[in-house]
Amino acid sequence: MAYLTTVSGRLLPVDPVYAALTAQDPAQAEAMCPVCGGRFPFRIRRWTLERMVRGEHFDKIRDAGVHFCETPTCPIVYFHNGEGLYFALEDVQVPVGIKRLETPIPVCYCKRVDEQTILYEIVVKRCCDSIKDIQAYTKARTGTECHIRNPSGRCCGDHVQAVLRKGLAMAADLPPVLRAEAEAAAAEIPADDSCCAVQ
Repeated sequence: MAYLTTVSGRLLPVDPVYAALTAQDPAQAEAMCPVCGGRFPFRIRRWTLERMVRGEHFDKIRDAGVHFCETPTCPIVYFHNGEGLYFALEDVQVPVGIKRLETPIPVCYCKRVDEQTILYEIVVKRCCDSIKDIQAYTKARTGTECHIRNPSGRCCGDHVQAVLRKGLAMAADLPPVLRAEAEAAAAEIPADDSCCAVQ
């Protein structure tokens, strides 16, 4: 089995499909994460990397060819296969929401909205069932600095949409006893809160 070394010296196993493809046609493997084998053609801009990568790795930042790995279970965050540069979770200074299992899980980096806040609005308060509602009550997906605040270098829209779907599914699957508890908790929210009580 082949291994790669991250910028901080961590050894990670190389995906066998990636290894085989690299041997046959390196150009085809350029946008493929060498650890999980996922293909991610979106390239990260330098100004995003400058705000995400830890200071001790700043000299390794490149102007072009760096990709963001979107696989939730993969430890690689950024990769540049042509130069053999691999930034893992410990090499970046902000939590990467799609790769994070413990709370808080960032969703909208511009407005600092996490997954739990959105789920609370949907499941407990039951006041949100659309992107427009989420924007109004949490301010998620209303920022304009995604390219420098979000580790992916892109808008959080897809992530907000996924959390909305998750929350709506949770609300629909809530057993009657828990639904009653959620409604009782929501009824205790002061009238001047950002959302009204469950009706």
